[in-house]
Amino acid sequence: MDPFLIYLIAVNVVAFIVFTIDFFLFMKSGRELVNHAVMCLFAVLGGGVGMLASFLIWDRKVVKSNAAWRFAALMGIVVWTMVVLAVYGVITIDLSVITEPLGLEKLAPLGIYLLVINIVTFIVFAYDKRQATRGGNRVREFVLLGLSFIGGALGGLIAMYVVRHKTSKWYFKFGLPAMIVLHIAVFVYLRLGGIL
Repeated sequence: MDPFLIYLIAVNVVAFIVFTIDFFLFMKSGRELVNHAVMCLFAVLGGGVGMLASFLIWDRKVVKSNAAWRFAALMGIVVWTMVVLAVYGVITIDLSVITEPLGLEKLAPLGIYLLVINIVTFIVFAYDKRQATRGGNRVREFVLLGLSFIGGALGGLIAMYVVRHKTSKWYFKFGLPAMIVLHIAVFVYLRLGGIL
């Protein structure tokens, strides 16, 4: 069997087991098994599918305390999907494409989408800040992270510092810049793969 595939299976099984144990330990005692930074490493190392599977089996309800893990898992899945597609030749990476001019006909819809989703994300972050100061109905963190994940991370990051909202939450403070890096990586990957 392919060593790369064995690695991916193993890291996902370990991630599933660790997140399962952590979930049951938290439910029983209110404390977590492993530090947050260590838990994020599972997504970085390729265990995003195991993480997400654990959530979907044991902890389907998305709440404030677990939303960040879902997005860490999704980000890891996106990155490792790109790696797997390149390793197994589904997408061929061609570095010579970098020197070719960008076709505006392909990029215009993407640019419009990114502009709109970032404006919407900025507005939603600002609205949530307003609701927080006035004691009104808040926007769920899952929605804020979701808008950022699907392309609005720059708008969310700008809003965080313009309206001073969510700046102390580690998963916003570090997660949104990581999402911006992910968006850039996906763009470059699609460009090198000849898709854009």
